[in-house]
Order: sequence, then C-alpha cells, then structure tokens
Amino acid sequence: MKNTIRLAIIAASMLAAPYAMAEAGMWEISVAGNVENSTSEFDTGAGTSSSDSTNTYINVDVGRYFTSKLVGRVNLSMFGSESGGTESLGTGLGVGVKYYFGEAAKSQWVPFVNGGLSIVTVDSAGTTFNGAGVVGGGGVSYFITEEVSGDVSLQGFANYMTGDSVDLNQTGTRVLFGLTARY
Repeated sequence: MKNTIRLAIIAASMLAAPYAMAEAGMWEISVAGNVENSTSEFDTGAGTSSSDSTNTYINVDVGRYFTSKLVGRVNLSMFGSESGGTESLGTGLGVGVKYYFGEAAKSQWVPFVNGGLSIVTVDSAGTTFNGAGVVGGGGVSYFITEEVSGDVSLQGFANYMTGDSVDLNQTGTRVLFGLTARY
C-alpha cells in the first residue's frame, strides 16, 4: 500500500513538473550578446553629421519576479565599435520590466515584451558623452528546463547624450541571443 502511494505521488509530481511556473519573489539572471547596427548623429551646433556603425554588445540583467509573469530588472550593458581607426566604448546602467505571455515550463516557447530606461556613457575619439537612453522590444524564451531558457529578442533603442560642445544621439535595433536562469 505504501509503495502504491509513493508511486502515485511520484507519477503525479512528474505530470505536474512540466506545468511549474515562476513565482513572485523568485530571481532571474540573463546574459545576452550580439552584433548590432546603429546610426550615430553628431550635432556641433554649427551642423550635424551622421555615421552608421556595427557594434559588439553584451548585456547582463538581474530581475525579480513581481508575479509569475512580470519581472522588474536592473541591467548593465557594455558595447563598443571600431571604425576608420576610431574606437568607441560605451556602458549603460538601466532599470526596466519584462512581461512573459505564458508560464515557464520545460520544452515550451514563451513570448515576452520588455522595456527600460538607462544612463549611458560613451568614450569616442577622446570625447566622453553622457546621457540617457530608452529601449523596448520583444522576443521568445525556449525553456530548456523549468529554470533555464535560451532567449532571442529584437530591441529598438535610442540614446541621447552630450559631450564637449557636441551632442551624440544613437538609434538602432539589435537582435540579442542569450541564456536566462531562474532561482
């Protein structure tokens, strides 16, 4: 009788496992990267110029679940490019939210949207630019296990910065590839 009860409990837990979900109070950490295209516009007051560039981008997010689908996030991003002998390096520190349109479960595809605001610094050709940025987009998470997913997302971004008598505005899109772990 005890063995039958144990087997029933094991079977029930195995059937319920694929439907487990993230809970309020849980944490997630994401690491993502890519190569992105952006357009930078420089305004010296006497005129504007723009240039297109390809950047390497790395992002780390730490988030806390408010509900099983809504996550508040803090992120650190680093990006850089080299073009025509000019090297640019940037850092962003931001806050935002992510909303999943489904529950976390092994072997499931779950779409999401995310957005946020950031403080951005870029060093380029001896000039430091400081300002703010906004990002928004969406993607999909494929749950390898209930706790770990592979993620793909498309984001649009805009950064508005000022430097020594020059303004720098960056806009673009990025496709991110990454991993997210929940605990």
